[in-house]
Amino acid sequence: MPYLLFNRRVRPADRLAVGQTPVIDTNVVAEPGFAVNQTQWAALSALNTAAANAKAVASGLTAPNLTELQTHWSAMSATFDAWASTQAAMKRLGDDIVSYARTIVPQFYGRIDTLFNAATPDFAAIDELLAVAIEEADKRAATAATLVARIQPTIDAVTDFRHYFANVVRVPQTQIVLSKIGDLCLSYNPNDNGRAVAAHRTDTDIVTWWLVEPAEGRDGWYRFRTPDLQYVLCAPRDADSGDPAPVEVLGVGLPREEPDKEALQACFRLADVYIEPATFPGHTLDCSGNGDWNRGTPILNWEQNGGDNQQWQLTIDRVAADVQLYDAVYWVNDAGRPGLPQLGELANDWGKVSQDLGNLRDAARQVDLSKGSPDDPVFVAMSQIAFDIVESDWVGLANETQAASSGL
Repeated sequence: MPYLLFNRRVRPADRLAVGQTPVIDTNVVAEPGFAVNQTQWAALSALNTAAANAKAVASGLTAPNLTELQTHWSAMSATFDAWASTQAAMKRLGDDIVSYARTIVPQFYGRIDTLFNAATPDFAAIDELLAVAIEEADKRAATAATLVARIQPTIDAVTDFRHYFANVVRVPQTQIVLSKIGDLCLSYNPNDNGRAVAAHRTDTDIVTWWLVEPAEGRDGWYRFRTPDLQYVLCAPRDADSGDPAPVEVLGVGLPREEPDKEALQACFRLADVYIEPATFPGHTLDCSGNGDWNRGTPILNWEQNGGDNQQWQLTIDRVAADVQLYDAVYWVNDAGRPGLPQLGELANDWGKVSQDLGNLRDAARQVDLSKGSPDDPVFVAMSQIAFDIVESDWVGLANETQAASSGL
């Protein structure tokens, strides 16, 4: 990251000419906070936790349908090691900033302020004290720049990951097609009798798209829901019957006589080409009949027999490992969102203290050279900025750096 070091002491050309108005960066004083605020530091702490949790889950996963996401995650995950090793140094710098701002600054800047407000200001002494203050500010800004450079790969990797992740869908809509029978697929007409039927893939007046997602708490089993999340595919209610029975599509959230049993009826296993109900082992969804299948043909629960009318295929797959990977890295994508990019600005923001001090010294030299009086507007502004640096720049920096230390 580009970093500008404001060392005014070694640049005599920066001195203002007699009569030239100094530029005092009052915007820095007016800002509500420095660099990364407490909320953002808390987000960075959450990012660390989320990254550790995600690595524990994702490291053992193979997501066959989200290989690009896994690649992007691996690239980002590798940078967290460097970020973790930098945290300790960040914390040391934070502790130093807090100690300097809370103990040295009030006394040191108080001396400068006293000199400013004397009946006959000692500009040589002011200049000497400001030189020391600028050196201290520059030293800490340079340390910040070094640390920011070390964590820049993490910032870049997280930014790239977020851009990619924004286009990944956890559970995309899919059609469930009869791969051996023309263009027929599993469908449902909400205006019909609540039964699953076959339809053409191009039909638009009935439901031909589904969300197939892992059933919560039931490893290896899936639920088939309509895209509006209002209906779910269910096996026949009578689990003891061996007779063919219609597969139903029931409303979600409706009262059930036997909630646990009916929840199990909404679970299916993708067993090779079959879609096997949890309540009917060895059975599958079956497009009824021995031929002449068409739109409206009922979908039944039938014993698996290898027929073309039982061979189903999802147009877009999401197996459990895909969803587990998505869920694990989702929280990394979400955590730290308010804070991580701002870390890259720490060096520049800490450098603002040095810049303000340099402007302050230029103003003091201007008054000294012009033999201005303490009532001169330039002198008044100069004295005020000295006070504001103490009360705003350093105090604000100390408060937020302390938040940084606790966040790290």
